[in-house]
Amino acid sequence: MKLNRRRFERTFRWVLFALGCTLIFFLPVPQWIKIAMIPLFGLVALQAWDLNRVPVIVFHSISNDGDWIREPSIVVSVKTFSAQIKWLSKFGYKGIFFDDLYNIRKNRNRRAGKKIVIAFDDGYLDNWVGAFHVLEKYNMKATVFVSTDWIDKCEILRLRIPHAKPSELGWKGYLGPGEIKALQESSLVDIQSHGTSHDHIFVSDQVIGFVTPQNTPHTLFCYLNPELKPEWFRHEINLPLGYPLFPLGEALSDRIFYPDPKLITRLVDEAGRPGFFNQSDWDERLDNIVRQFNKTNQKVGITESQDHAKKRWRDELVQSRKILENLTGKPVRHLVWPRDKSNSFVEKMALESGYLSTTRSPGHHNNSGTPAQVERISIVGTGYPALDVARVLLEVWTFKGCYIFWPVLFLLQRITNPLVLRYGKA
Repeated sequence: MKLNRRRFERTFRWVLFALGCTLIFFLPVPQWIKIAMIPLFGLVALQAWDLNRVPVIVFHSISNDGDWIREPSIVVSVKTFSAQIKWLSKFGYKGIFFDDLYNIRKNRNRRAGKKIVIAFDDGYLDNWVGAFHVLEKYNMKATVFVSTDWIDKCEILRLRIPHAKPSELGWKGYLGPGEIKALQESSLVDIQSHGTSHDHIFVSDQVIGFVTPQNTPHTLFCYLNPELKPEWFRHEINLPLGYPLFPLGEALSDRIFYPDPKLITRLVDEAGRPGFFNQSDWDERLDNIVRQFNKTNQKVGITESQDHAKKRWRDELVQSRKILENLTGKPVRHLVWPRDKSNSFVEKMALESGYLSTTRSPGHHNNSGTPAQVERISIVGTGYPALDVARVLLEVWTFKGCYIFWPVLFLLQRITNPLVLRYGKA
């Protein structure tokens, strides 16, 4: 007997509504508050289920060997990703590109149907090696946002599923020009901009730490060695011991703080003495150098001017589009802010530079929203395939992309992620 999905969806929503109303009565609040919460819960439910929304979800790494990535939560296994896309396909969702989403929202199309926007940030090589085969299998469109400084120099197409044995696949690294062109030409993948540098930068003169043998941030290594960004994982992260660390910001939205080279030299010289970090008071000695330098020189560095920052931001926005358009041979009109950080000035600058839309997350997202701002939710991996699939279905199918439910998903993530850290991946 064929499943009547519409009837099943309607029944499932009413069951959830009834369950929610039941749970309300167990809350430790006065009775009148419980009664008032029921219609409020109903309105929220109707808002989520009656409006025809287009959910936007974002992945990062789809890999069977993601140990090299410093943020394990952004890695989703190929098996899990395949199950997620399989179930989205079973429930009738069709992938669309950001151009399509922009037109739907611009035209206020309330009958978009079961559409979904799938995105990948950062341009990892595994988007080609592992994810692309899944997209082909289920004929699901997706968009890859690439930071141009991180494009690999390898011109040849590297092996991917299903055209190689598992032992022959290389998962580490970033997309090269060949993979970017092949993905764009496939008609299933659209390449868009994730900025140029994707750098973590210093943004304050407050020293919060130092480079030590146990603390060598790879983001600082990439910032100091920009030519090695696409292959940083192949190198030993050698940083000058004693190098001062400051609060971090994003290169495409914050002004850079430049530490005084003289201060860096003094700290590195002191930390370079034999056995320095074996001393119990090594941190106090480095702090004293900073304090003395501050008294003598009044400041430990300088912050770039607003005019210089504006020029740097504009150059990065324009340069990223230019490089990707030359690679793909088509317009690049959509931008994801690195680490979802932006401000009103750079958002306006992006639109002036030719981008149609930029993104942020999380938040409400429906067809009647501002076309120039796309809001989305990041999909993370727990290592438990069934749980990861269920979370995607909750976000896309049950909640219909209504991100007023985002706190529920956040709570679920906070509960499940410690389990992964404690017990390991399944």
